[in-house]
Amino acid sequence: MLAAAGLGTAALVTPWMVHRWGRPRTVRTALLVATATQLALAALLSLPAVLASAFVLGATGQVVKLCTDAAVQSEVDDAVLGRVFALYDIVFNVGYVIAVAAAALLSPPDGWAPWLMGAAAAVYVVGLLAHDQQLRRRRA
Repeated sequence: MLAAAGLGTAALVTPWMVHRWGRPRTVRTALLVATATQLALAALLSLPAVLASAFVLGATGQVVKLCTDAAVQSEVDDAVLGRVFALYDIVFNVGYVIAVAAAALLSPPDGWAPWLMGAAAAVYVVGLLAHDQQLRRRRA
């Protein structure tokens, strides 16, 4: 329920953030907030932390997805837009399913896995580094 509320909140705040900060800074901010949230969750693994994290991670994930959707739609030639968007959407959804499956398989029976939350934070950092690298490559 809180993750869904985060998705809805992202739909409301993303246009404002992109207008105010631009798409690259909005994506970076969302990835940094997601990283900090995952690390806080690893440190505070409790029900209130999980609930707050569900909201924040739902929102930040959706902010990144909305920005990526907009980038694909605005930067890809119309002649191939359908194919590119379909491929992007498949890659996103497969990645999502793989992440959920990996978490389910790697989680211990008691659910106490702060190392798994730390690994998720590392994935956000990798995404941030890849995003920055792509921006640098694009400027050159």
